[in-house]
Amino acid sequence: MSEVTKGFLEDMTSYCIKHAYHAMIDLAEKKLAELDLKVPQFSILAMVHLNPGITQSQLTDNLYVTRSTASDLIEKLVNRKLILRKPINRKASALVLSKEGEALFAKALGNAEKNQADLSEHLTKSEIKELNRLLLKLADALE
Repeated sequence: MSEVTKGFLEDMTSYCIKHAYHAMIDLAEKKLAELDLKVPQFSILAMVHLNPGITQSQLTDNLYVTRSTASDLIEKLVNRKLILRKPINRKASALVLSKEGEALFAKALGNAEKNQADLSEHLTKSEIKELNRLLLKLADALE
């Protein structure tokens, strides 16, 4: 088969975002695989690192995953002793990183920062800043 034409799809913002997202996630997954982590697990570690005591419900709301997915991901991180649960009441627990979780997060963050730095091979710092600004503006407008 000859080269596939994308035509008008390349003029559609949603297509371009999805294409870039998948390319970036593939790179991130390769780096995180060295640490036996997936991107969603890294995101949870990051949110718990940034917000010690966050609840599972707050994580679900801020990471755009279903309750079931969040529950499964958190359970795996708890089983690996990377996240600790601190009961708040009968229904909720505060989540905090364990010492092992903090150490693994620091390594994973180094990988993420390397991936971010690799973007500068393709975009200037100014372009990256503008891209991030526009993507956040778009997300805010659509929420």
